[in-house]
Amino acid sequence: MSKAEDDFQFDNQNKYFNSSSLRGEHEFYKEDEDIAYKMITVRRTNLKRGEDWEISEDKKVVLILKGVRFTNKEKTYMRTVDGMNFIISGYKNGLDSISKFKSELKKVLKK
Repeated sequence: MSKAEDDFQFDNQNKYFNSSSLRGEHEFYKEDEDIAYKMITVRRTNLKRGEDWEISEDKKVVLILKGVRFTNKEKTYMRTVDGMNFIISGYKNGLDSISKFKSELKKVLKK
């Protein structure tokens, strides 16, 4: 196969490649036991004056953490990967209000 044919084949494959197919719904479904796992995501949204974090469960927003309620140090931490993991694990462990998140966040930031 010539170089031009290789390039054409590679370009043709990339034309139909969809990056969202890397994580499919089948990853959150255990077929053997017929269990569909909940998909929990966190999305940070920029606003004109600040930012918010939206916690979604199966594409439905269940909790919004208003950025104005947090200090700059807390917001800086929540922007990191560890902060996003903290938000997800906190929600999974039953933190369902901003005050509960703030009290747990103070414990984490003291370390």
